[in-house]
Amino acid sequence: MSAVPQAAATEPSLSAPYRLLVVNGNTTSELTSSLASQAEAFYGDMVRIHAVTAGFGPAYIASRAEAAVAAHAVLDVVERATGEAPDGGFDACLLACFGEPGIGAVRERLDVPVVGMAEASILSAMQRGDRYAIVTVGQRWPGMLREQIRQLGLESRCAGILALPGNALDYVSRSAESALHVSRALDAA
Repeated sequence: MSAVPQAAATEPSLSAPYRLLVVNGNTTSELTSSLASQAEAFYGDMVRIHAVTAGFGPAYIASRAEAAVAAHAVLDVVERATGEAPDGGFDACLLACFGEPGIGAVRERLDVPVVGMAEASILSAMQRGDRYAIVTVGQRWPGMLREQIRQLGLESRCAGILALPGNALDYVSRSAESALHVSRALDAA
């Protein structure tokens, strides 16, 4: 059972940087490093980033079965990180895995805001217009994302989900060919 947070205990002090736990639900540590670098570049000295990688599970989540395993791994790595965190833990948690495996369990365990990458992306896109579309990688993702969108209550605002072939790790190199595939999908969206 989760305790009710006390305002003074969960608000960061004005002099200390905000403490953000970034969780990669995949087991690809290079991706975690990239996510941490991007967050550090964006936030600068305002936020102290602590990025962690799931300790077991798939290198890239591409199915519901892999998402189920990753949910367990995400909860495990969050509990380890918060248990080992000095100075009272974290002020917020970003589940930096688009399918957000285990987000409900993490929210249940932590007394700080927990935001998922897909949820944040969708809500941000809706600030720019009435409808949004998602471009993703992997043929099983559209069905999995539709389930997630239904849980957010935003299915009527989704203009479509376009899936590129392969998996996201195929696009990490950002080669001219992969950039062209992504660009075409974005244009189609």
